[in-house]
Amino acid sequence: MNIQILKKQFNDIQSLNSEYKKQIEKLHLDSEQQSKTKEQFQIECDQLKKQYHDLEINSTNELKDK
Repeated sequence: MNIQILKKQFNDIQSLNSEYKKQIEKLHLDSEQQSKTKEQFQIECDQLKKQYHDLEINSTNELKDK
């Protein structure tokens, strides 16, 4: 093989590696965002459960008072 062909192949591979690195970084960032979204969703669910529980207690107390 001629040196020019090898250089071109090397450059092509370097370019592909660079693209793969960008894609991996984007996937990593997407994954972090999804994780944050999941955590936020869990926090909101926990808050709603607590609100529901509090409402249930208040309703029970109101019924007892009547």
